[in-house]
Amino acid sequence: MILVMPLIKLSDGVGAIKIECSPELDDYYCRISEDPLLLVKLWRKENAKCIHIVDADSFEGKNNYLNSTAAVYLAESVDIPIEYSTEFYEIEECRVLLNSGIYRIVLNELSIADPIGVRKLIEEFTPSRVAFLCKLVDGMVHFPVSKLNYNISDYIKLIKSFGGDRIIFQDENCLSKNEDYSFNLIEQIGKTFGLKITLYEGINNSKSLIELKNQKTQYIDSVILGKPLYQNIFPCQHIWREAESQKISLFLEE
Repeated sequence: MILVMPLIKLSDGVGAIKIECSPELDDYYCRISEDPLLLVKLWRKENAKCIHIVDADSFEGKNNYLNSTAAVYLAESVDIPIEYSTEFYEIEECRVLLNSGIYRIVLNELSIADPIGVRKLIEEFTPSRVAFLCKLVDGMVHFPVSKLNYNISDYIKLIKSFGGDRIIFQDENCLSKNEDYSFNLIEQIGKTFGLKITLYEGINNSKSLIELKNQKTQYIDSVILGKPLYQNIFPCQHIWREAESQKISLFLEE
């Protein structure tokens, strides 16, 4: 069973991706797309079991106070686990968010900047609540702040040394070309290192998602989807959008 996690990208505390829709519903969807709480409620109504939130501002070196505040508010307000990806600089930031109700955080630069602190964090909160972004650029795990590049095997060995057991796999070359990931290759990475793997995008249509599900993978257990969901590529979404166009309420304010 593959868990599908809708992606919410935040900038200045509001949603940064717009749901595509018919012109007559543009105002309706603009409101939902920009309001993180309404957006989470929409995905929850559409059967999402977990939400992945990306703090876009932090990865651009901008102040991310509004995004972190919004993520904590969502964790407190909605009965659905929140996975939060931001550019952490201090272990205490991680601890505060995990204690605030965020289910899982995703580490990036901090994993190479403070390995001792990361190990202690995992010991305190367990591996299930701390994941690691494995962002490939030209085949290497890239860290934009430090400008360092790691061989993927070396980086995963480092993660395992912390006690970590989950990576978020993101291949920028595939994403820039709008190509699907090679599921067999990624599954082999999980098998070699004994990792749980979440795919970040890399699935562009319902056929690809069905293919992944039919493979019955042991190590790839979830996928984060942004653009495909916002573009309504899945057949069930067309039914929901049709219902909305006929003024059938989704009761988002419940």
